[in-house]
Amino acid sequence: MADLLENPKYCQNCNAPGSVFKCPCKVGYYCSKDCQKKHWKTHKLSCAYVLDKDLKGAKRNHGKNSWQVAVARYESAEAYVRQGRFAEAERNFLDALRIIRKDFGDKNELYGLASRGLGSTYTKMCRFDEAAEALKKSLACVRIE
Repeated sequence: MADLLENPKYCQNCNAPGSVFKCPCKVGYYCSKDCQKKHWKTHKLSCAYVLDKDLKGAKRNHGKNSWQVAVARYESAEAYVRQGRFAEAERNFLDALRIIRKDFGDKNELYGLASRGLGSTYTKMCRFDEAAEALKKSLACVRIE
């Protein structure tokens, strides 16, 4: 029975079981360095490690409350949601929303997307009242013309 519960790590490139090489984000596992290199173009688009590095670069180049930092926070939050790391996702969504609201207002597309992402994250965390509030803010950004 224990062997059925074991969760082997499958190579993201060739699907080989028992892969030991992994990305620093701890999501991408690979059977060899060659497979890791082949899959890198795909993996780096959703890699939380890469997105966190992009966030640090955006802060350094544009200041910690810039539009670029808000976008980087949003993208990082989305990656954390895909990995099931909801606390990290929440932190990034909240920071993105703070930056956007402060400098750009709460009636733009990125504010709506980040609010929707936060609401979805709260739903996955079973925090339904907070999810409803975040989703209401997201809907307020949508205009029917």
